[in-house]
Formats: sequence, C-alpha cells, structure tokens
Amino acid sequence: MQPVQSHKTPKSLLLLLAFGLMVSLAGCVQKLPSPSEDAKTLLVVATEVVNKGQRNRMFNYIMKFERKPESGSWWRGATDPDPNDERFFSKQVALKRNGENLFLVYELPPGEYRLFSMTEVPVNVSNAQTKTTRMRVRPFMLEEEKITIYFSKFYYTQKFTTKGWFTSRKRLIPLKHEDFEKIRTQLKAFKNFELWSFAESS
Repeated sequence: MQPVQSHKTPKSLLLLLAFGLMVSLAGCVQKLPSPSEDAKTLLVVATEVVNKGQRNRMFNYIMKFERKPESGSWWRGATDPDPNDERFFSKQVALKRNGENLFLVYELPPGEYRLFSMTEVPVNVSNAQTKTTRMRVRPFMLEEEKITIYFSKFYYTQKFTTKGWFTSRKRLIPLKHEDFEKIRTQLKAFKNFELWSFAESS
C-alpha cells in the first residue's frame, strides 16, 4: 500500500487568493463622503423595502427638499416651484430590491430644510403614471461637518397575487430611540465616519 501523498498549494497561489479576498472585502466596505465644498453636510434617511413577491420593485422614488430662505418663509405656491430655484434639491432614493438601506444626501449646504415632495416613478409596471405628492412634515437642520439622521424611515412594500396582480404602498414611519441607536452603530462601521460627528438632533 503506497503512502498518501500530500499536495501543497503553491505559495504564490495562496498570496493571489488572499489578495483577491482583500479586494473583495474592500469593495463591500460602505463609505461616507469626506467633508468638502461639495459635501458640507450629511443627511441619512433609513429605508426599507418589503418585497413579498421577490420581483423587481415597481416604482422608484424621488425626494425633493426645500431650504428655508433667509426671509424665513417656506414656499406656499399652489403650483410647483421653478425647477431652477436654488432653494430646491431633488434626488432619487436609494432602495434595495428587498431589505434595509441607508440613503445618503450630502449635496445640501447647511441650513434649515423640509421634505417638500415625493415623486413616484413607475419602472417595472405598465399603465401607471408619475405621481408627485406634496409632503406636510416638520423641518430639520443640517449643520456643517455633521450627520443628521432623518426622523422618519422611508418604507415601501409590494406583494403579488397568484394572478399576477400587485399592490404597493409607501409611507414615512417615525423612528424610535432604538432605531436611531441602530443607525448610529451602522454608520460607525462606514469608512470616513471619523471625519464627521452627529448633530444633536440625531
């Protein structure tokens, strides 16, 4: 009976595998922008998608924020404001196909803001139109080099019937104390977190 021979993996191959694993892990590390002229503030909005059918999400959403002007008056017009009005900023919400995520808004200068409107954009559904809803929620402050956690979570759910019909719903759910703590803990694992501090309201 011949002895069992051991086959050693070449050292070069081990190094190559280790390097590949490091690159893979590095690509998974979530990152915050560094404070700069283009990122003086950081707003974090918790999001959650409950996709019971495990199909593609049927809608995307765009949040429009309004900055309170120096005059101290919010927009009260019956129609939508001029798209070139610098007080307003729109950004598509970062949502997963299913699960939780943190949506980062870092393009806004310091100041007092409110969520002005929410636009629903159909992406995987026919016979649906883009719909914009004016929001009636309290304002919040953004401070330079500080993280502000938005006080509500954006929650989206969709489910399908056996006949292929689907229903969906979106809403803002106020965060509880433990929700804020959970988000703070998540953010501390992000690269560049040490360059920021939390606002008192967060």
